[in-house]
Amino acid sequence: MIRGLTGVMFERKSDGAWTNPYVTDGLVSMFDGEWNNGGGVHSDTELSDIVSGYAMTKPAQWGIAAKHLAVTSTAPMTVNQYRGGAAITVEIVTAFTDNNLTRECVFEDSNANTSFRIKRQSNGLFCSFVGSGVVIPIQSGVATYTVTQSDTPSNPNHVTEGFINGVYQSYAYFGHKMLGRYGGSFRIGRNVYTAYQNINSIRIYDRVLTNAEIAANAAVDASRFNIA
Repeated sequence: MIRGLTGVMFERKSDGAWTNPYVTDGLVSMFDGEWNNGGGVHSDTELSDIVSGYAMTKPAQWGIAAKHLAVTSTAPMTVNQYRGGAAITVEIVTAFTDNNLTRECVFEDSNANTSFRIKRQSNGLFCSFVGSGVVIPIQSGVATYTVTQSDTPSNPNHVTEGFINGVYQSYAYFGHKMLGRYGGSFRIGRNVYTAYQNINSIRIYDRVLTNAEIAANAAVDASRFNIA
């Protein structure tokens, strides 16, 4: 199981009144642009993971808006840290703000060995590992991009699927797991390759969400972030 730095999974709440509107079964990390300092809590200066409580330090050039984190420089930011993993779902709600073909996020160890990356290419968002991957078309505005990977080898590799706004797009086979070959961190960007964008939410699960769950999360995003 993937866990935060403390090894304990918990949910921060505001005065006991906030309830997470997303699927919470298997949710191990969640950064949210609106609730950027815990469940139901917004801060103009501090960022933290809703699930693990991991405190994030954003690059000085990045901006904090009412519902998103504005990535405006090539410096990366560590979102959370992990040790191991199997099945996984990664959901990223974002809008790209330029046309640079750069990396959006990566899982990597302390030596910068990349185990999984999402990279912007001319033909779409390329989710890859060791040269193979699944391509998800990039949308013109805010969209929910979802990538899942099973922990059961098939064909004989691990099947990886991509979704946009809760709708299935395509699949590919990876010879290795997204997360687990290297223990390490999940980062937005990497060195000088960070993609400029407005990030509304990032959610990581330690299991493959069902199509219905992916659609339900995307419906919440659509309502909160005005996704058509």
